[in-house]
Amino acid sequence: MPLRDLFSRKKTCDLLVNVEGRVVERYKHFKDFLHQNRDSLNLIARLEQTYHSGSPFGMGSVKRAYDELMHSTRGLIEALNGIARGKYRELAAVCDRIDQEVARIFNPAPSAPAGDLVLPLEVVRPDMVSVAGERRRILQRSTTRSASPPRRVS
Repeated sequence: MPLRDLFSRKKTCDLLVNVEGRVVERYKHFKDFLHQNRDSLNLIARLEQTYHSGSPFGMGSVKRAYDELMHSTRGLIEALNGIARGKYRELAAVCDRIDQEVARIFNPAPSAPAGDLVLPLEVVRPDMVSVAGERRRILQRSTTRSASPPRRVS
């Protein structure tokens, strides 16, 4: 085949004239899928960077990133179902179940206190920091020291 024939072929690609057709609709879903996928991967990278950076972070920022990721994932599922004509409908239910499980992590149910709500300082032990707090333990230690008789210096 001569080089001249390569550029003068009679067979060319026909343009999508019917912008309302099935092929165009699936193509739009495909482009949406690519955009949602890019957004999801960027969000995952941001979450991983937050985790591995060693810098302090708040759960509020993690929750916002997760919410964006879940929104993007739902968009991925919709686009995939548009491309595959509803073949993956069950993914939406799986996504909902995952979201419910993660919601329990971000919004834990408050635990009912076990035992007395108010403790006298004398009862607070050094190992009770998680219950009473560090300041309470320091106060307890300082009151214990002040209650002991002063040492005599000779």
